[in-house]
Amino acid sequence: MKKLLLLVFLSVFVQTAHSRTAADRTIFQEAEARFRVQDYELALDRYNALITRHPSSPHLPDAQFRRGVTLSRLGRHEEALVALRRVETRFRSTQFLEFVPFWQGVSNYHLGRYADARTAFGAFLADRDNSELVRQALLYRAVTYSELDAPELAIEDLSRLISYVERPERESYAVALYLSLLLADGRIDEGIDFGKRLSLDAVDPAWAAPIALYLGELFLIDDRPHEAETYYRTVLDAEPQAEAHVVAPALTRLFQAALRAQNDQKMDDIVRSAEQRLATHPFLLSEFRQRAGVESYRATHKERGEFLLLRAWEMRSTVAPEGGVLLYLSEAALDRGDNARARRYLESFSEYGGEDADRVLFRLASLELSEQNWSRAAELFLEYRTQYSESERVAEAAYQHAFALYRAGNLEEAERVLARVGSLPGEEVPPADIRRLNASILRGQGRVSESVESLELYLRERPENVDARFEYLKLLFRLERYEDVVRQAEIMTADTEGFEELEVAAQFELRYLSGLAYTADRQYRAALSQLAGLAEDIAATDNGEALRLMIPYAQYYTGWARYRLAEYNEAIREFELMISAYPAHELAPRAGYLAGWSAYSLAEYRRAEDLLRSALPRATTDVQRAEILFLLGQALSADARFIEAAVEFRTVTLDFPDSGLADHAQFEYAGVLQAQGRLEAAATAYQAVYDRYPTSGVAGRALYNRGELFFQAERYADARQAYLEYRRAFPEGALFDAALYWGGLASSRLGEPAGALLLWNQLINEHRESSFRADAMIQTARLHESRRDYRSALNVLTQLLVAYPEQAATAEARRRADELVLLIGGIGEREASLLVRIESGNRAATPEGREAILELGRSVIVEGLGGVNLGLIIPMLQETAAVAQGDPPAAAEALVLLGEHARSVGEHAAAAEYYLEAAATDPADADRTARSLFRAGEAYQRMGRRPEAEALLEQLQESFPNSSWTEQARRVLGGQ
Repeated sequence: MKKLLLLVFLSVFVQTAHSRTAADRTIFQEAEARFRVQDYELALDRYNALITRHPSSPHLPDAQFRRGVTLSRLGRHEEALVALRRVETRFRSTQFLEFVPFWQGVSNYHLGRYADARTAFGAFLADRDNSELVRQALLYRAVTYSELDAPELAIEDLSRLISYVERPERESYAVALYLSLLLADGRIDEGIDFGKRLSLDAVDPAWAAPIALYLGELFLIDDRPHEAETYYRTVLDAEPQAEAHVVAPALTRLFQAALRAQNDQKMDDIVRSAEQRLATHPFLLSEFRQRAGVESYRATHKERGEFLLLRAWEMRSTVAPEGGVLLYLSEAALDRGDNARARRYLESFSEYGGEDADRVLFRLASLELSEQNWSRAAELFLEYRTQYSESERVAEAAYQHAFALYRAGNLEEAERVLARVGSLPGEEVPPADIRRLNASILRGQGRVSESVESLELYLRERPENVDARFEYLKLLFRLERYEDVVRQAEIMTADTEGFEELEVAAQFELRYLSGLAYTADRQYRAALSQLAGLAEDIAATDNGEALRLMIPYAQYYTGWARYRLAEYNEAIREFELMISAYPAHELAPRAGYLAGWSAYSLAEYRRAEDLLRSALPRATTDVQRAEILFLLGQALSADARFIEAAVEFRTVTLDFPDSGLADHAQFEYAGVLQAQGRLEAAATAYQAVYDRYPTSGVAGRALYNRGELFFQAERYADARQAYLEYRRAFPEGALFDAALYWGGLASSRLGEPAGALLLWNQLINEHRESSFRADAMIQTARLHESRRDYRSALNVLTQLLVAYPEQAATAEARRRADELVLLIGGIGEREASLLVRIESGNRAATPEGREAILELGRSVIVEGLGGVNLGLIIPMLQETAAVAQGDPPAAAEALVLLGEHARSVGEHAAAAEYYLEAAATDPADADRTARSLFRAGEAYQRMGRRPEAEALLEQLQESFPNSSWTEQARRVLGGQ
């Protein structure tokens, strides 16, 4: 009875399942039919019905894919991406899986996510050859690259697409885009070469005109106007007629060509054609008239230009004239000297307003200013500022307003307006110009000192302004600031004619002051152009004692410029000349110090020592003495004279604690002790840097160096503590991550893995930009492995592979991760390593893979190590045995191992076959061949096939009479 009920239940179940299958198939077929006829709304409804009602249907993966495509077709791209992502992750069994990236690219493109679109199309196109969908993907990606401002990549895709078709004209849109990108990218020769292959007659008529236009532009840029003109005329003659936005530039180019040829008839014809072809496109017509008018005017066809510009202006009730037609008209009038007409044009425009009303008002105000109508200009600039307070030129308008007020005599109002110029929006008026006008306003008010201050600021930026310079000199003279007058004379060296007119003494003075100015501005090469040889030139002339006072300064600053240019030997020469001639000069100590620096920079440490010791007695301040002694210590240390260096550093620290170098001297002192190998003393000295100078820039480095010191000495407990002290003292320090890493390594060396892991995990999690992060991951993984925590080790290695692929490759992290997966599965260390080697070596296809297979086979079959399924090993040995022609030794060894396995399971016939095949495969290996023959005879013996066994014994005796295997065979088989 129970069996009967069970049969009934099964029958019902099968019928129900069949019914569901039929139902879901019907829905799917309906959806597919609608999809094929592009009835996407209804198709989407049926796909949704299938997905909702039949979640277990075998058609579900395909339906999910179709749903994503349908949503994309309907422009519902966000939903499409969600659906396609679901196919990627949950319905990968769909037959359309390979097309998912294509549709992801399409939807991302339409959503403006060009980087994502590029990636998706790249995934789809990888390793694909020509097909309709591949060409579509290439076209999509080309447009995407264009949007991403990567024209070279777009061009590359289009070139590939075009290469797939026998005639490029069949991809007319791609051709048009390709030419436009070549044109925009300046690849003119490529565009022309490609264009020569095209037949415009074969191009899709809808794209013939744009393609001709691009070709015309290419030939025009290549200075081949006649060929370009042919293409422009093709645009005009295209059937069906090209769109106006394509015709308009072609007409403009043809007009330009006629203008260059001075062909009035052609120009008239083109203008008439434009009037006809662009009549229903007033914007394009106005633009043509304006450009043709401007071109004509600039080419001296002023009457024609003015006529066309006036025609453009006449369209103002329909189209606001782009670029300000009346601005060009007023310019034409001004160029003719007809200011009145220019004013009428501008005033006429201001009556109507329009897009360029602000520019016209500004031009009108500037015209009044140029005619010195100061009051009227001030009124118009004030009007501009009031109406266009957010304009880009409002600051300039305020500046011109202030100037007009100044020239009209309204000084207080001019000062008030000028004071606001710097804070106004838009294009900035150069601060120098503001200061120049401000100086004039202040001078007019009798505020001479303030005027001088403003001019000083101005001349720092505009030293070439001769008028301002002389004005400044005169004002300085009025204030009796004679030293400032002398210093200002340096600028006159830029005026060659004026410089040559000066007396010799004044020329020397100007050279000197110019050299100082260049030196202060760090223009050392220019400084040398003024200072080099100046001391000698002055000394060689008789121009009075006052001029001779400049000699030591000239010598010193010449040396300084050489020093800053890294011309150290020349710098030393200049400094020594200065010191020998003026040993008591105020700059002599500094000259000696810089001479020492120059020798130190040349790595001439003994020379540096001599120069610095000579400079020390001339030092007049504690700061000078400390600087000289500190540098002397550095030179001695670099010369490996550590004891002497230590003395100098200690002297700076103890005798000059307020010099600003005491902390650095203590740090260098610790470094010298470290170089001497005095570990404890160096550690104490580094600690003293932090204890005495906790806010010093070297305090943190000192604490960190203590850790390095102990670590290198393998005093890991002390190193760990030192790194900890650094981290406590400098939680935001630049070396915090390094202290974590080395502190962890110290803990590891101390056998404290938990402490090491704690520090390395902090480094990994909190310092993601650290250069030590990858090393910390490697060390962490190794430590987990040593503790047999393979899962944690695998997790860390996985992070390493993603974040640091290069370091992971160096550490062979991929191989070790694969081994860890096997170890987690219960396979032994050796076997896991071999299995990974086998897979990475492409199994039996490579020598490395075959070697690993044989080693694994020996470990399991011969040595009896467990953990690896023989069902996995036997096929790999068989693969190895199959490469007998390419690698006879490996194949023979694999056959022996297969024989050993057959022998161990009692399959003696199979064993005998394997052994005999091994002997025949690599007879060059005598021992293996003898062993194989022996094992085969032994197998025959166990099968009771005595004749075959004896035959093998005879073969052994004949071929290998002295082999131990022959002797063993005699004993086993009872031979003589």
